[in-house]
This record gives sequence, structure tokens and C-alpha cells, in this order.
Amino acid sequence: MKGNAALTFWFKTQFGTEHFPLHTGELSPERITHLLTAEEREKLESEWEQLSTQQEVLRIWQEGKLHHVDASYFDDFIISKAKKLDRGEFMKSARLIGEVIGHLEQYIGDGYVEYRVRHLIINGVFDIEGVPKAMRFYSVKLR
Repeated sequence: MKGNAALTFWFKTQFGTEHFPLHTGELSPERITHLLTAEEREKLESEWEQLSTQQEVLRIWQEGKLHHVDASYFDDFIISKAKKLDRGEFMKSARLIGEVIGHLEQYIGDGYVEYRVRHLIINGVFDIEGVPKAMRFYSVKLR
């Protein structure tokens, strides 16, 4: 990265508050382009070309590198958070998904976590109440 590029990640939002993004998806292209040299950008593009040809669904960042993991990698974490929230009744799936995302050290989108919750429903880990057309329309409970 160029100079003190890490320091330039901090920026003020339109509301005047300071913000440090969790991932580059929160940055505009204009903010990203000045952070990398041409060589660094080419290296990252090459790495992406290689990654995009692989069949794995999920990758995590660990020990400074990307690692391919099984699609079920976060299932135990999802179940542990459901146990923490369990009050013996159905909970909104959005509540569970938010709890999972809020405590992960990896950036995983809510869509992927919801996909795994639905998979756990199909496999009998959770009971469901409602219609699973979107996370706000259904609730889950551990069996």
C-alpha cells in the first residue's frame, strides 16, 4: 500500500461521523484506487482470476491468507448463537442472523448466513414458523 494508506481508510460520512470500513465493499472506487500501486492492483487482479476459477463456495481470511472451507464451516457457530438466544419459543430468523454476523470475526453477508439457517432447517436442526421468502417473514427455534 502507498505510504500511510491504512490511515486514509478513516473517513467522514455525509453525516459528519468518522467511519472505518470493515471491508473494501464499503469504499467507493475513488477511495480504493489511491490506496494501491499499479503493481499491487495487478497482483490482486491476478489472485482474483485464480480464485474465481475454483469451485469452493466459502473462503475465510486466516493467518494472513485466504483459505477454502466447507460450506458448513459456520453452522456450529450459528447453532451456538441460537442456543444463546433460545427462550424456548420461536425467534425471528433476522434476529439470529444479526447475532451471528455481529459476533463473527469474518465478513460474511447476511444472505450467506440465511442460506445456512435454511439448510439447518432442512436438516432438522431448527423448526420453522412462517414463510421463508425473506428473513423477516419467518422464525426459527432449535429442535
